[in-house]
Amino acid sequence: MAASKEKISLKLLIDKQQSRVVFAESDKDFLDILLSFLTMPTGTVIRLLGQDSLALGCITNVYKSVEGLDSQVFETEACKSMLLNPLNAAGLRCENLAVNVDDKINPRTFFTCPESDCCSKATCYYSSVPNVRCSCGKEMSYAGTWEKRDMNAAGDGVFVRGDLKFIISDELRVMPASTAVILSLFSKHGITDGRVLEERIVDIGRDEVLNLLRRTLISNTPLTDLFFKISSMKEGDVPKFLLVPKCEGHENSDCEEMKILKIEETVSRARATKAGCYSCFRKNTNCPHKVNIATCKELNPKFPNKMSESGGGYAKGQCKFMVTDDLDVSLFSPLAAVHMMKDLGVSIGNLKEEEVGIGETQALNLLKAALCSETALTKVFSSNKRRRAS
Repeated sequence: MAASKEKISLKLLIDKQQSRVVFAESDKDFLDILLSFLTMPTGTVIRLLGQDSLALGCITNVYKSVEGLDSQVFETEACKSMLLNPLNAAGLRCENLAVNVDDKINPRTFFTCPESDCCSKATCYYSSVPNVRCSCGKEMSYAGTWEKRDMNAAGDGVFVRGDLKFIISDELRVMPASTAVILSLFSKHGITDGRVLEERIVDIGRDEVLNLLRRTLISNTPLTDLFFKISSMKEGDVPKFLLVPKCEGHENSDCEEMKILKIEETVSRARATKAGCYSCFRKNTNCPHKVNIATCKELNPKFPNKMSESGGGYAKGQCKFMVTDDLDVSLFSPLAAVHMMKDLGVSIGNLKEEEVGIGETQALNLLKAALCSETALTKVFSSNKRRRAS
């Protein structure tokens, strides 16, 4: 893993009178960290925030439920690992962040079968997650590391091009630094007296990045909340950064025209050995298996013994689960359902079974509710019922 800096410096412009951050002046280092939040899987965010993730509606209950469920209820053992420690699709880039808080998983680590016969063919299968079984039945336990590739041009950041300066507003709108942008922010906040302004330089390390990540998810003023140690968030609110992440240019221009961001397709995970089969390649010996160049292909950990199958789910189809309003998931049991009704103090006469349909709209609404509410199912499906009745 690439070693990140312990801390970087960030310049803030403070409104002393209102105790708020007007904007931050950033180079590529801080902006890259901020943009990396958009690449993090939800499971990674919950793992990194720990107890602080309890403020994120009830989505944390899903993560804790997966921790408590037996591996046997999943399609494969690897499915549970994938959910609790999901890989970041931009993990190879995020290795180069100035402060990388998600450094538990090396994105270049891969696993192959320890059996030489499985890796001495023209095609060798590997997994990017542990606990995957080879088609021969053995666990793919031989760990290797892909060679690190230089993915950035000289002077470029992880996601941002060149040595540009940026203005980042309190609600995390990102703009190229300019006088027009600064005056616009002054006007927005009603600042007419320069004496209320103060420049402040702060250090940003691992703790500050994690706190900013949390504030970003629960507040519309994360910079002020972080540096003035305050928070204002009502249940049901979703931060603007989550719904409409912005990278704004000057008036009548956008990110593509400003050529600020480096937008590229995901790097292919298919690899090839330089000579011979992979078994001999990893032993650094001459290959007697009549393989000139072997292709290493990533298998789908969700499918046991189906090397090239795509798609798939996580839970076994024959298992039934009970999901509570706050998204606590457990194996279904009639007795457990009775105990739950007893604990909730629900009158049996008030209970009614209903069947609801779940499509893309409902799934997205459920995700939103899970991030900002303690009663996600009620929020999504009661509102659907009201709309049908009206």
